[in-house]
Amino acid sequence: MSIKIQRIQSREAGPFQKTGGRTRCHIEVPSSVGFSDLENSHMVFRMKANVTDGNGTSTLLPAFIAQPKMAAAGGSNVTNNVPIDVQGAQALIKNSRCVSDEYGELNSQRDQNVISANLDAYTDYSSCLTAKNSFNAGGSANLDPNESSELPVGMFLRPARPRAMDAAGSVASNANAAGIQQNSRAITAEVRCPLKHVDRLADGTRQFPNISAGNITYRIEFEDVRPVMSLGQAFSAKCLDSAADAASGNLGSAARPILYQYVKADVDSGEIRTSNLESLPFYVGMPIKVSGSNVTDSFELINKITINEADAGGLLGGAHVARIEIADSVGVVLPTPANAATNVELSLNQGKQADGTNTELTTVEYEIEDVFLELHTIQLMPQQIAAAQKALQSLQIPYLEHRLVKKVLNATQDYAETLYLDAGCAGVAVITPPNNGLVSGYDNASAYRFSFDGRNLTNREIEIGPAKTNSGTAAAAGGVGRQLHNHFLQKFYGNIGQRLLRFEKPAVNYNDTKGNLQLNNHAIYPLVTPLIGQDVIAQFQVRSSANMSTKEMFYVSMYPRSLNFQKGRLVM
Repeated sequence: MSIKIQRIQSREAGPFQKTGGRTRCHIEVPSSVGFSDLENSHMVFRMKANVTDGNGTSTLLPAFIAQPKMAAAGGSNVTNNVPIDVQGAQALIKNSRCVSDEYGELNSQRDQNVISANLDAYTDYSSCLTAKNSFNAGGSANLDPNESSELPVGMFLRPARPRAMDAAGSVASNANAAGIQQNSRAITAEVRCPLKHVDRLADGTRQFPNISAGNITYRIEFEDVRPVMSLGQAFSAKCLDSAADAASGNLGSAARPILYQYVKADVDSGEIRTSNLESLPFYVGMPIKVSGSNVTDSFELINKITINEADAGGLLGGAHVARIEIADSVGVVLPTPANAATNVELSLNQGKQADGTNTELTTVEYEIEDVFLELHTIQLMPQQIAAAQKALQSLQIPYLEHRLVKKVLNATQDYAETLYLDAGCAGVAVITPPNNGLVSGYDNASAYRFSFDGRNLTNREIEIGPAKTNSGTAAAAGGVGRQLHNHFLQKFYGNIGQRLLRFEKPAVNYNDTKGNLQLNNHAIYPLVTPLIGQDVIAQFQVRSSANMSTKEMFYVSMYPRSLNFQKGRLVM
């Protein structure tokens, strides 16, 4: 048995955009492919991020497939941006259907990007999620203060900055001793989305008999309302005090660049190595705000980046051997030098024009040029074909069906809802994103409870916490534990046949200084249902310490299902 990877392009041509372009496409898979590995197949989007300032002019800023940090009422603030993880490119897909020409609809998903952004956050380790984000153009907030000097740029921006030093200590590759000056550029990248976000059968199915299911059409509707693209996290870099240019009295000229001492040096030897240069927080063409003591803020674009010798005060080119010492610094050259100042800071400018005259927000949107299905088809030997035909005489392919019901929570401190569940339900996840958001949060909620047919499933409310200060004292709502909530999370994922590998961050986490993360932390309320053979009425109640904002409530009920094949044909 061998695997052949083939690409099938959508019938529609791009661009696919949130506004001003197509939002729907379909891809046809012929039954002649035989057998396919759906679990390892992907949707591929060749796309770019369109970042524009308030005047509609393109600007070079890091952008990711992520949700901007949202307030309780559903708004986002781009100039104080924090990207919230949405598990990558699947956030672009709003609705999907899998339809057989011969047997009709096999499965469908509504608002799958909201569901996957929250449910999938629990099923992988944090390090694995970080790797997937890098592969799928996703992004998330940087909560590590030790990494504050790094500026991830993502897949849609190719930064121009020093990359390597030669044996003489000069900047090699795309620069010389005079520094690097060519502009960064926005690029088109290919990002991948697991096929399970289009076809529920792809979640665990390694051998699917397309030959018996007929021609299959995948119908995809891209997100056209919720924000699914975000700028990178804002940052500020404190610079060194240095003398101004004698001729102009300003900083940022070629003769007197603004100096930044790079802190991500090798810990043991105190060296800045070639391998560190990729993590420099600056690039040519980067919009920045220059601020300092007793001067007016100025807004510029970086014109050049140099590596400067602190001992000589000039550009590299001396007797260094394959490195520069920790005492050396990076020099930032501006097209218009800034006023001389102390306590100089360079901040990523995500709002104003380079001349500082425009205060309107920068926007970022996706533009998909091409859509492909990257299908893993299985090439069978003659004896394997005979075995497959025998298996198709009686075969079941299990999958998990998602059913979605949406309600509205009006601003209140005490909310209750009734659900009608069909027989065989394995569990219900209640997801509570802010208005027009993808990622859910607790929004002041302090406790919740479920009941079946009027009978409470627990003898007390399930508390969400902790709500304690850094000193260990209880906050106004009182310090609480969340062991019972975590227990039900484990039971919920076990009941639907998945492994729980991480927990979300609780609300108001020990004097959290990041602000409002409790509104964007992938919170879910899990209901573990017994697999009983009759319909039930479930009640959900949530209580908060202050009014929760008006928002949509997503009730996702999950049912184990299977596709049945008899005598080589699909039986619906």
